Amino acid sequence: MYANWQKYLSYLVCLRLEKRKSAYNPYLEVLLCKGDLMLNTRQATYSHHAAYVSFEKPLAHLFQQRKNFAPQTVLVAGLGLGSVPKMLYEKFSLQKSHFFCVEIDPEIIALCKKYLPQNIQEKCSFWQGDMAQFVAENQRPQFDLIAFDIFEEDKIPDVFTETIFLTELFNLLNPRGVLIFSTLHYNDTVKKTSEKVLLAAKKLWQNELELLTTSGNTILIVTKN
Repeated sequence: MYANWQKYLSYLVCLRLEKRKSAYNPYLEVLLCKGDLMLNTRQATYSHHAAYVSFEKPLAHLFQQRKNFAPQTVLVAGLGLGSVPKMLYEKFSLQKSHFFCVEIDPEIIALCKKYLPQNIQEKCSFWQGDMAQFVAENQRPQFDLIAFDIFEEDKIPDVFTETIFLTELFNLLNPRGVLIFSTLHYNDTVKKTSEKVLLAAKKLWQNELELLTTSGNTILIVTKN
């Protein structure tokens, strides 16, 4: 994956381990920064293992609120380098969970399989394709936790902001299951898309919806009663 000397050097300067392109992302680069892996496009960070606070904060909040919550089946929408499965496995001790990962870009799946530790990969299934198609074709409760983190650069694709998609996504949750949906709010452009999601979510889940903010994200947390 990378040598020890590269890890030590990365605390002084970020190292580019490789770059790729695909039909979905004209530029992808894997960086090693301060001993940790990052996946970047030209405009956005798709994955940053140790510093992925957009999910670490809501997950910590969730597990603090529900002490006995132990999701067995987890849907990861938007893969990156596998930051969410890695975090859940290592930081939140979900070694018995299974992670079903949906990602449209085969190059990102290939990078994840290259850099994600093997013991975590053994707990993962990978499905390459469109998330909207996956949701529409799998309309039955089957997941205890859904982590939604899909962006094109720094924008949520329009299809994922629509009420019908949000409703169908929520339908995949088992009773007492939880949806965590990441949106961005760090500038006016990305806020427009995020506000569309928030408006739809408030109409759908007014009594169940909880919002958390990080430095650049607004996170929706919804529990299925």
